Amino acid sequence: MQTRILRLAQILCLAALVVSLGQVSSAEYRGNFSGSYKFFGVTHSGNNVQLTIQMTLHNYSGQEVKGSGVVLYNSDPVPSPIGAFNEIQSLPSPGKILISQQFTVSEVEYTRWKQGIQPNLKMLLPDGKGGSYTARIDLSPGLSTPAVNK
Repeated sequence: MQTRILRLAQILCLAALVVSLGQVSSAEYRGNFSGSYKFFGVTHSGNNVQLTIQMTLHNYSGQEVKGSGVVLYNSDPVPSPIGAFNEIQSLPSPGKILISQQFTVSEVEYTRWKQGIQPNLKMLLPDGKGGSYTARIDLSPGLSTPAVNK
């Protein structure tokens, strides 16, 4: 009996260690990009909603970002892209930029946003090898202090 309890304790400790290591390794990627946003010009049409998303995007990555973009994904369990903002030519670090883009989303997606789910916006960044990767953007509703368009 005592051996079983000891074995269970070892398994639980190992599981906790794995989870905590995962949190530490992903923590280095948090906070590189953040943004605040607002919706404008919301028009309902059947099962779709047309709107403009205006966002102040902040770069805290420690590197200037060139030739990147912001992609809007739906909030389904397996997200798929809805559309993208225009290409960002240059965004210094630290720095911020005001971007705006019109999108058409499903009524279901828009309802999720109105109920408090954040729009699923990600940075699309060049990987230096001819490909790209996405990075999380920490979002909050409401625009922060105005930024200069770039």
